[in-house]
Amino acid sequence: MCGTDNQQPISTSMKYFLLIGGFCGFTTAFVAGIAGGNDLAYVLRNACIGCVFGAMLMRGMHALMSYQVRQLAQQQAAAKHDHPTSGATPSRA
Repeated sequence: MCGTDNQQPISTSMKYFLLIGGFCGFTTAFVAGIAGGNDLAYVLRNACIGCVFGAMLMRGMHALMSYQVRQLAQQQAAAKHDHPTSGATPSRA
């Protein structure tokens, strides 16, 4: 086990984002290489690089989205805690 004892397991949604990002990166680079008339060996090499790049890009996007969702939930919880709703309506003077 190459020092993975302190790492958290990858969540299911993170795996989904990695898969979609890798697929999109591979497909985009592959289609662009074929359309450009490049040799198949170079197309596949570039598509593999595109796969890794796409997966890492989507991983970053997932981390950013997860952070934003957590921040929003904390803000809503803090606002709910600061302003509890009660059954009484404010009186108008």
